Amino acid sequence: MKKIISITLLIAFAVNLKAQTLNADSLKQQLNLKLPDTSKLNTLARLGFYYQDSKPDSLLYYGKQLLELAQHVNNLKMISVAYSTIGQYEYIVGNYSLSVQWLFKSLELAQNINDSNRIANSNNLLGNAYKEYGDYPKAIAHFSICKNIAALIHDPKQNDLFASLNLGEVYALMGVTDSGLVYAQQAYRLALKYHSRWTGATLMTLGYVYFRLNNKNLSLQYFNEGKALYEANFGNSRYLSKGTLAIAAVYKKYRQVDSAIYFAHVALNVAKQVPYLKGVGAAEKFLYDIYDSLHMNDSAFLYQKLYANIDDSLNDRAKIASFENETFIQKVREQEKEQAFKKAEKEREQDIQYALIALGIIVFVTLFLLLSRTVIVNQKVISFFAVLGLLVVFEFINLLIHPWLASFTHDSPVLMLLALVIIASLLIPLHHRLEYWIKAKIIEKNKTIRLAAEKKAIKKLEKKQSNYFFEP
Repeated sequence: MKKIISITLLIAFAVNLKAQTLNADSLKQQLNLKLPDTSKLNTLARLGFYYQDSKPDSLLYYGKQLLELAQHVNNLKMISVAYSTIGQYEYIVGNYSLSVQWLFKSLELAQNINDSNRIANSNNLLGNAYKEYGDYPKAIAHFSICKNIAALIHDPKQNDLFASLNLGEVYALMGVTDSGLVYAQQAYRLALKYHSRWTGATLMTLGYVYFRLNNKNLSLQYFNEGKALYEANFGNSRYLSKGTLAIAAVYKKYRQVDSAIYFAHVALNVAKQVPYLKGVGAAEKFLYDIYDSLHMNDSAFLYQKLYANIDDSLNDRAKIASFENETFIQKVREQEKEQAFKKAEKEREQDIQYALIALGIIVFVTLFLLLSRTVIVNQKVISFFAVLGLLVVFEFINLLIHPWLASFTHDSPVLMLLALVIIASLLIPLHHRLEYWIKAKIIEKNKTIRLAAEKKAIKKLEKKQSNYFFEP
């Protein structure tokens, strides 16, 4: 009965794999269409996600395309996704320092836009980078953050599943089997509940845990079932290569050498087809060790040589990738600076407009008060508007000349302050003269209004008196 269920699951996952392949092809075709920017960004992100485990070079290709477009349209969320994609590629190929740089950029941007899902995902990928590097405490810290955020935002289907899966694997690698088993079982239950394509990965994680628990039968059972499901769902991939090599390690531990060699060769072939150079090196080193222990010198020498070559290739590739990434990072920095400059320029233009509007209102009110023939103005009101006007004029001049001033002084705080003090020293005397002139005008206007009012009152009184004397 169990075999029938396993076969049924394999058929279902094989059909699912075909559908995913067709979906990837349709996504590629969509890129040739004139899609809205948001749709194209989502398509690039989905393609990167599709190839994350099976084709690292494609992962990087779509990650870079995603970053360029996201920066062009200033979509901060998708810029964060692109940083994560590139960072994920870097830890897959072994460039851990670059990986962490990209992933922390992704996390920082996610925190700036307060996107909880992105924060959780970035922490999960940072955990993966530290796990691949071998820094398990840091990996656990980031996976735990991811899991806690997933619980807060009720995201068990993705981030909680990935965090549980990775925590199970890390604790198994550390030999903390109790915690490893708890998290691996959590991941497996979540994968079953949501019919996740990562179910095979959760089974292989259980295989790691039972291997550490020295339970050969359960370890091989979970490894083989997980390998079959994962292969049906993803095809050749780095995770499949790692899982297959783990099966070889189980057989090696229990001295079933022929089976260990067989599965090591399978893992090697899968890693070559991906290509996953780190996996190739791991399988070749495994074969060297096992042949060396059997005193099969010719085979041991062959795989020692192959491992040395792949190690050199990895180092050379890392150097090339480091140079290319430095160039790419510099390009990204320049684009970020350009975007920041454009944003600052736009904000400055808006501030200038606001200053002009404020200045216009003050000038209008002042002219109205000066020209009005009915309103008697208090000099304190004029003093208030004069001070306010001075501040607005000073701010307007500052906004207008700030870029030139910053360039001329090279952003030196001392020189900037000195220049602003000089501007203020020129404005203040002009302000006092203008205020004095306006006050003089106000006094003259007030006298005129009062005189006119008194004349009008006298005429009215005289008219009233004349009517009184001439009444019959």
